Amino acid sequence: MTSSSQTPTRMHSYQNSVAQDTKHNNGGAGGSNLEDYSSMKIYYQNCNGLRSKEKRIEFKNNCEQGPYHDFICLTETNLNDAYKSEDYFGEEYKVYRNDRPKRHPKTSGGGVLIAVRTPPPNRKEKFKVISRKDFNLEFEKIIENIKKDLVEDERHKLNYEMIENIWIDVTLPTCSLLIGNHYIHQEVPIGTIKTYCEFLERKIDSSAFKVLFVGDFNLPEFNWEAGTSTNVNSTIRNKSSLFYKLFCHLKIKQRVSHSTLNCPLKNILDLVVTNFQLDIERGDEMVKLEDIHPSLLLSVPLPKFSIRSDTIINQNEQFVNTNSFECTCTACGRECKSIQGLIAHQRNATCKELLVSSKLT
Repeated sequence: MTSSSQTPTRMHSYQNSVAQDTKHNNGGAGGSNLEDYSSMKIYYQNCNGLRSKEKRIEFKNNCEQGPYHDFICLTETNLNDAYKSEDYFGEEYKVYRNDRPKRHPKTSGGGVLIAVRTPPPNRKEKFKVISRKDFNLEFEKIIENIKKDLVEDERHKLNYEMIENIWIDVTLPTCSLLIGNHYIHQEVPIGTIKTYCEFLERKIDSSAFKVLFVGDFNLPEFNWEAGTSTNVNSTIRNKSSLFYKLFCHLKIKQRVSHSTLNCPLKNILDLVVTNFQLDIERGDEMVKLEDIHPSLLLSVPLPKFSIRSDTIINQNEQFVNTNSFECTCTACGRECKSIQGLIAHQRNATCKELLVSSKLT
């Protein structure tokens, strides 16, 4: 690993973004590196390893220059304890990692992470995030309990560590969003996948949460609309069917298509699966890779105003149950703690945000 002095000069530093953000505070987001309260940006990439000096420098340079993403989801990081998160991310990101353990049958590769951007000190946060390690701990316990009843020769068919995933819970103004980032190696035993899918069917209540699966699932030649596979390998077909059954049970839909990626991919390996609408486009790569794993930029719409559940507002400026009123403008982040303040902001603010609350659909 190289020292910090060898990292390229930061072209758009976090402190500079704070200063610019303050300057534009009364006029909306103002630019791609400033706070945007109208949507949540999620970047995804299978980076095929980040250990090399060249990739580390390339990644951190792109991360620090911006534009900033609210979340960065990476698969196949190939990191371990010798590689620190701060070698790749600036101070504005909190990083949740699940590196491939030494006990994994494949000693190299793998690893997933989610980096969460915290807002500059002078801006209101868009969301709150907590780690959901209970997903990993509960699945591990289930696998170990099942293995107790198996003969030695059968135990290798169940290995919780081969399902590489990391989950977080994002609290938004009108809902909670579960994000699960996955890397599923081609050689994960089908028994492990079956157990994992059955676990998630019980674990996730998609009627109570917005749900987002991202990651490299290594399920080629599967038609997610029809639920059919043209792959000649029966094991791959069966694995695909297990995940398709899970997604149907959770009422979530695979959103990535060839037209979305705008490239002649025969197979889509990197999936985005949700129970809500979002915009997906190819993103600028943070590290250069082949087209089989294009980077994706997801844009999730946020409510135009965050309204506490005990406050109801309509467009005629009539209010019902206005106790403990609190509202935040999505364009400039201003907090309004009174009805009069909210009305004045709507009438006078340069951002011209509407006085409505809209949920993710």
